[in-house]
This record gives sequence, C-alpha cells and structure tokens, in this order.
Amino acid sequence: MDVNTPMLSLRSLLDDAALELSVSVPGPAGALDGEVLWLHNTELPDPSPYIRPAEVVLTNGLWRKSVTASEFVGALVRARASGLIFGLTDETPDIPSDLVAACFDAGVPLMTLSIAVPFTAVTEAAARIQGAARQDALAKLVRRGNALALSIARGGGAQGVLDVLRREHDLPLLVVDRLGRRLAGQVGGSDAAVDGAAAAALGRRPPPLEVDLPGLGIAAVFLVEGAMGDVDAGVFCAKALAQLTPAEREALDQAARFLSLEVTKQQALQAIESRFSSELLEMILSGAARAGDVRDRLRAFGIDPSASLAVVAIVVGDGPVRPAGSTDEIEAFFRGRGIPAVVAAGSQDTVVVFPWAGTGPGVVALCNDLVTA
Repeated sequence: MDVNTPMLSLRSLLDDAALELSVSVPGPAGALDGEVLWLHNTELPDPSPYIRPAEVVLTNGLWRKSVTASEFVGALVRARASGLIFGLTDETPDIPSDLVAACFDAGVPLMTLSIAVPFTAVTEAAARIQGAARQDALAKLVRRGNALALSIARGGGAQGVLDVLRREHDLPLLVVDRLGRRLAGQVGGSDAAVDGAAAAALGRRPPPLEVDLPGLGIAAVFLVEGAMGDVDAGVFCAKALAQLTPAEREALDQAARFLSLEVTKQQALQAIESRFSSELLEMILSGAARAGDVRDRLRAFGIDPSASLAVVAIVVGDGPVRPAGSTDEIEAFFRGRGIPAVVAAGSQDTVVVFPWAGTGPGVVALCNDLVTA
C-alpha cells in the first residue's frame, strides 16, 4: 500500500484524533502496525468461538461480573485477536489495573476509548480506512496492469515485466522457462544450477509452490502458462511464500499472468520462424525452379543471397529425439557471434544456413566451437 493510504490497523485507528484512543499496553513489537481484519463488539465472558483471527475486540467490561480479566484475555488469545479496545464508562471511568496486567502478561495490545466516543465512531472510522485501502489497492492493480501491458507492447519482454514490478517491490526475482533458459533476472548463485533446479520444478506435476534453489534457498514459484494451458515458465522469488506480503503476492500473480501473454507471443513467433526456416530447405531441394523464392527468403532472414553461404547439418545428442532447447542453443551460438543464420529443425538433425566469407578451415573451426557449445 502507499504510505498515504494506511491499511486498517490499531495504529491507523490510534492516529485518528477524533477517536480519542490511548495505548495502555502496546503489546509485542509491531503489534500496533499489524493488519486488522475487522472489529468485534462483545460482552460475552468467553467470546473466543465468535472472534475471527486478527479481529480487534471492543468491550465495556460487562463480562467482569462473570469472569476475571485473565480469563477474558485468555479467550482473546485463543481466538488470535489482534488487540482489545476498552471503552470507558461512567461506572468504569479508568482502565482496570487487572485488565492492564492481564494484557501485558499475555502480550495483547490494549487501547482505551474515551467516555465521549461511542463504539460506532470506531467502526465508522475502521470502515473509512478499510475502504480507502481497498480503493488504493484497486487503483494500484490497474496502474500496474497498464504498465505491464505497455512494457510488453513495447517489446520489453520478461525483463520489462520485472522492471515494472521493481518500481513497487524490492524483490529478488528471475524468470526461467521449462527448458531451463533464463528469460530475465539476476539474483546470484550459480546460474546453471539455479536454472536447472527451476526447470525441474516446473516439470513436476503438479508444479510446487516453493522450490529450493541452489545457493538461494527456498523460493516462491508463480507459474506462467502458455497458450495451451501448459506451464511454460515461472517467476521465481528468492523468498518463501510466508515471507511475502499479500500485496507482493498479488503483484507477482499479476506479473505471471502478463508474462503468459509474452510467452504466447514468443511461441507464435518461434513457430513462424521455424516454418519459414523449414520452407527454405524445401525451396532449396526443389532446385532451380524456386531459386527466386530462395533468394527472397534468405533476404527475409537478413542474409545476402549473392554472398558465399555455408550449410551445416548438426546431429544433436545420441538418441532419436533432439534434446529440448538444442535448437535455441544453436540460434544463440550464431546470434552471439553476429552471424545471421537460418536454423531449421528436422526430425533427427538441425540444418543451419549462414553467410561465410572465410576459409574452409575457418568454417571447420566454427563448427568445432558449435559442437563444444
């Protein structure tokens, strides 16, 4: 949340001067700042069956005729209430000392409400605070969605999505696909080991919500689905789910959904490129009749058809099925050397066509480097 729009908490109620609240027992460190679910007004001797976790109890102390302060506070502890607001009355103009002692011993925050302020004023203030917080959260969701859509439209890719997230949340993030390719992010550790563990997690059915990444520890996983509903990638945050705030989890969920659009777009582009590459081989094998088509297709891939060309056939792996990601590795090899190339995947091999003005031994050396890669 923005600092100007606080969530509902004991602190946000305390900051409303009109409520005339004062702290009698602050409770453990941070207790006044924890998020409050809602308020619960009760005079029951044992309200524990009716109080939801993280609710704040409002009471005038009518239960004091039936149970001790320790027993009443014990019921709040069992219900995991966030705190207690004691409303002063003409009959009880001061906060009872035994209630202060019981709250102190149990670590339950205790605030005192002035005689002049009714409980309805506290409830109305809580509704205003909670409503403003929800409106702010919705506005932030829309703003972030617009920023994510704009980043993808401008070609920011997975890294652009992470950049949008980091404007709001300082989180250690990376995006890895199911083939173990790092799409974005840098969080330390051995990249190869981290990416391999991330890909292995995405390959499990069902994929886990958390995974132990080498050198990074437990990381939360947010799944990125492709067009067919399969898990194609994941956003990995190097924090356990329990360490993430609800706002952070919501932002990561939203980012994963937008990354699904990016992954689908990339899959479509790869499918088109693969089809165009395969068609080029068919044109070449058709002979002189399609020579003009070959020239046009080479130009489309940024290759001068009048220059000297090299053609390399690569058998990847020992089995009949090409290892996942091998074609991407071949494309990355040529791209990293600034060589435009057409990479066409066959049933058991991969054919690469690329411009080559060097010597025969030079292209042999290049192929040896490719084999090593």
